[in-house]
Amino acid sequence: MEPADVMLVLLAQQGDRDALNKLLERVQDRLFRYISRLLNDTAAAEDVLQETLLRIARKIQWLNEPSVFEAWAYRIASREVFRMAKRSGAAAVTEELDVDLAAPDVQPPRMTWDELGRLTRELSPECRAVMALHYGEDRPLKEVAEILDVPLGTVKSRLGYGLARLRGMVSRP
Repeated sequence: MEPADVMLVLLAQQGDRDALNKLLERVQDRLFRYISRLLNDTAAAEDVLQETLLRIARKIQWLNEPSVFEAWAYRIASREVFRMAKRSGAAAVTEELDVDLAAPDVQPPRMTWDELGRLTRELSPECRAVMALHYGEDRPLKEVAEILDVPLGTVKSRLGYGLARLRGMVSRP
């Protein structure tokens, strides 16, 4: 995170509304893109983004380390998506995903996110979050684990599970 952004976080924590607005404007587009990839529904993504930005504004004063603002914002967005998925009755993953499996060494998908959107709807929100952060936002797996507040092994398991499911869907006749 840039020193200027850290300063914005510090100012926002002190009640500077202009600093908070600038901070939210800087992260808004990336969060919306991430949320949209998880939900595959623009209207729902807008609602979740709105709630995410409100939570960030309300809780920024409790952020202990200003340099992790962006990861913290993604974590809030992820939790809002998961909360919405639970409210809408999305199917939960029944498999044990906390097994420490090595993520397969694969090339990024050659499809666009729009093309993958149709396929990823069948994955759990947790798997979609890992894939969207890792492939869509180019985040390293360790950072994905920090954003989602889960162990690295869980991230690897979810990525491996999601990729295996996608491969199975793509290879169906």
